[in-house]
Amino acid sequence: MITAIVVLYKMKPEESKTYQNLLKYTKEQQGMIKNVVIYDNSPTRCEEISLPEGYIYIHDSTNDGLAKAYNYAFEVAKEAQSKWLWLFDQDTDLEKTFLKKAIQEAQSEAEEKIASIVPYIRSNNKVVSPVFADTIRPLVEELPKIGLQNKKVMAINSGSLVSVEFLKKINGFNLEFPIDYLDHWFYHRIFEEGYTVDVINCTIDHELSLMTPKEVSDERYLQILTYEKKYYEKYNQELFPAYKKHLKKRYLKNLLVDRKKAKLIAKMMK
Repeated sequence: MITAIVVLYKMKPEESKTYQNLLKYTKEQQGMIKNVVIYDNSPTRCEEISLPEGYIYIHDSTNDGLAKAYNYAFEVAKEAQSKWLWLFDQDTDLEKTFLKKAIQEAQSEAEEKIASIVPYIRSNNKVVSPVFADTIRPLVEELPKIGLQNKKVMAINSGSLVSVEFLKKINGFNLEFPIDYLDHWFYHRIFEEGYTVDVINCTIDHELSLMTPKEVSDERYLQILTYEKKYYEKYNQELFPAYKKHLKKRYLKNLLVDRKKAKLIAKMMK
């Protein structure tokens, strides 16, 4: 059994392509997806919402990020005795083929040490997930192959099927990373605990704002930098020296193209 979660922000469920695809698929294929949590982080509640059986709408105006929403769905999954928790953002373009393949893989998965099943994620016509996690610049490296991973990898949250048993082992998602670097932390913990990731032969599209950094506000950019530094300094300490060197290179590059962002990077270098 699977519990799924779609996290919304300033968008009605019917406006979310993720929600629409899930709704269509769950109508066609009964049984495997037991329930779907629609977790709405918008400032105001969506009124006059009509959801089918098995769908749960939760409004949280505090907008405390993904980790809190995922942990709520984790509790729902435990209560429902689901084996997997399926994570989705509102803007992931799900294909029927992907949903079928992922569910088939989840049904056939017998390996207890698999903590997550993930597809390839494409943003702006470039595959950005999963990537190898032993380098500061993973997008310039070769991508992981299909199947079980012997080498440490990282994948973005949306689209990931996560083992509920593994979540129990690590006490759910880390609230230290409300949004940014939550995925880095989670996949770091997978390999730290001796588990692995299964990459399936399917590619889906996802709008990733960080692929267009010029459109990211200075406030948001500083937020990302803060959690990035925390992740390497506190959790992935093996890569922290390489991260500090990369930060200096990023600072020098931005001095030429964006002095505001260069100043924000300088704060992280202290």
